[in-house]
Amino acid sequence: MVLEVEIERAEAIATAGQIGYKENMSESASGRFEVADSVIYQSVQDEIVLLNLESQQYFGLDSVGADVWRLLLQNGTVDGIVAGMKAVYNAEESVLRSDVGTLLADLTGAGLLREVAGTASAC
Repeated sequence: MVLEVEIERAEAIATAGQIGYKENMSESASGRFEVADSVIYQSVQDEIVLLNLESQQYFGLDSVGADVWRLLLQNGTVDGIVAGMKAVYNAEESVLRSDVGTLLADLTGAGLLREVAGTASAC
């Protein structure tokens, strides 16, 4: 039951607009992000399950959020993630940039990601 609740909560994180949008995230378009040291993750079918070892909270990303996660692992930059999403999804770049920025802000706020030193601050 606890796992289900945490995954449901994390699905809200993965759904852009469900949790507060941090406007300045989209302004750090060339920002570089990496997975926090306390986080482990696993692909489960077309989704990603994450565990923050510090907080002991599970999070889940739906298939679109999982695509963002995979692109983040490949290059770590907002620009790279947006370019990868644009190649797969039929959406305007501004919409993708906003949605990716929202997800990265939410994941950073949950302690799952951190912005690499030397880039613009996300908060």
